[in-house]
Amino acid sequence: MNNIQRAANVTVGDLLRVQAQLHGDQPAVIDGEVQQTYAAFNQRVNQLANHLIDQGVLRGDRVAILSENRMEFLELIFAAAKIGAIVAAQNWRLAADELSYCLDLVAPKATLVSEKHQGLLNTASPAIAETALRMGECYEARLA
Repeated sequence: MNNIQRAANVTVGDLLRVQAQLHGDQPAVIDGEVQQTYAAFNQRVNQLANHLIDQGVLRGDRVAILSENRMEFLELIFAAAKIGAIVAAQNWRLAADELSYCLDLVAPKATLVSEKHQGLLNTASPAIAETALRMGECYEARLA
């Protein structure tokens, strides 16, 4: 088996799992003052993946995120990769009607939103906002 064939059998989720096994106590992600080791990051990714599955997200489903760059954004990318879901990152610079149009196109099965952009989501799509997982205390409680 050549390198290309070996690489074809490795997923993004596999890469994180292996790094957590090999370098679990090493820093994986740094977001300002917050730092996570590979083991801690992999654990949080698994918790988010399980939450998404509990919400009915399946392979091929879309999960929208409306957020600035932050730790939870990366957690979602890896969690979605582990379960085969598709991340549909939304541009928080859009006007509410533009965001509404994009969300209608995406038809997300689940949505994550940062506290900073909750108001925009409320205006753009009240129905999606009602079920969105808000980053912060609510997000942390769901991962616990």
